[in-house]
Amino acid sequence: MDDLSGNLNEFLSGLGLIPDFKFSDERLKDALLEFRDWLDYRAQYLESRGGILGKESAAARRCIGRLMTEMLHHVQTVKAALQHFTKEGVKAIHNNQERSQKRFRNLSTV
Repeated sequence: MDDLSGNLNEFLSGLGLIPDFKFSDERLKDALLEFRDWLDYRAQYLESRGGILGKESAAARRCIGRLMTEMLHHVQTVKAALQHFTKEGVKAIHNNQERSQKRFRNLSTV
């Protein structure tokens, strides 16, 4: 969980480096941040409970089952946000880049 949380941080940082991507799509940013925070919280929870639950106990299996259900919800939310971003966000970035190119061409002809 810690690794996945770190990967989400790296992905968000990478998106922030794209000049035309200014998190205009708050839905994607919020979904990724919420998932990252949930992963951090649950990783800490599992660390604190590691010795108590035991790896093969029924309580551990129930706990993991609940975590998987919660994780599925977050994955589906991120998936929906990414689908929206690929439709709308990529188009907005492309349009922004085209406008910037036109402005640059206009300035270079002056």
